Amino acid sequence: MEKEKVKRLQPKGETLRELYLKSGNQCSYPDCTRLMIDSEGTFIGQVCHIEAAEEGGERFNENQTNEDRRQFANLMLMCYEHHIKTNDVQRYTVQVLQEMKKAHEAKFSDIADTIGKAITDVGAGIVLEEPKTLQCMNAILGWGHSAEELAYTREDLMDMVMRVQKLPIRTRQLLVLVVTRLVRHTLSNNRYEYDVEVPFREIAEAANLKDHYLLEHGEILAKYGIGLVDSDGRRTIRLRSCKSGWYVWGDLNEFCRRTGDPLRSIILDLKFNLLD
Repeated sequence: MEKEKVKRLQPKGETLRELYLKSGNQCSYPDCTRLMIDSEGTFIGQVCHIEAAEEGGERFNENQTNEDRRQFANLMLMCYEHHIKTNDVQRYTVQVLQEMKKAHEAKFSDIADTIGKAITDVGAGIVLEEPKTLQCMNAILGWGHSAEELAYTREDLMDMVMRVQKLPIRTRQLLVLVVTRLVRHTLSNNRYEYDVEVPFREIAEAANLKDHYLLEHGEILAKYGIGLVDSDGRRTIRLRSCKSGWYVWGDLNEFCRRTGDPLRSIILDLKFNLLD
């Protein structure tokens, strides 16, 4: 039987996934804690072969098949510096690297536990403090509503509040940023109106977010009926009104501007009782 021609094969997706999970997102070199995936989700590590993928490479084993060379057992994740360092085949033999891989992955052997600790709903522990009367908001904004009108307004508000409560914490942070940029415009006869949208680029720059991340948050806002991102036309982030048509976001921003209460306390920390 003719011997297989040596050819570098890319690791399969499931193999890479196993590598990422069992690496603990750290370089496999002892005591190195450099990340393999950065905070923006970009893979910045290197997939390294214990026994080289091609002839002439470090620790190449002619008895392996091309398929063997791309298997999990022959791969490990390292930072660039230690990938280069381990090219010293006299010091870093196959056995040394296999032991290094084994010791590193042993630290993260319980994958389910590792994932469970890493993926938590950081907003779930924030307790919603519901508004009861809205008397403070009524007085500060000069609505002049009766108790009956305030009860109706509170019901309208609570529908939106329950949606906000479901947002991931970072989407709530983005919502705060958008609301603070809503401008109030004075009209005639003591009337006013608020902006209902903010330029996409303004928020992207202020939040230091790449466009695709901003669009992802926009999808979450849209899912819960709070807002949406128009990335095709005017490229804006638009926030929705309550069911009654009340544009609560403008009034929340104005209330916080007048009282000095941080908007983040209300939206991010869910302290809607500040409106009482």
